[in-house]
Amino acid sequence: MDKAIIHLQWHGPFTLIQLEKLSDEEKDYGIYQIYGSNPIYGTSTLLYIGKASDQTFATRIKQHEWDVWQVNEGQV
Repeated sequence: MDKAIIHLQWHGPFTLIQLEKLSDEEKDYGIYQIYGSNPIYGTSTLLYIGKASDQTFATRIKQHEWDVWQVNEGQV
């Protein structure tokens, strides 16, 4: 059985405004996590894990509309 090795480099955390700049089509792809407020678990809770593979972080994260969530639920 072949084994895959995956190397991750984490950068951040970033605000939603900072993420708008991650639009370089040569390099701004990968795995991301979104943290924010949850009515049951409180603040700084992991809300979502995603992957930007066919589009940059800036494009992909806008599609989630976290800015609307932030207005209604608190800081994302």
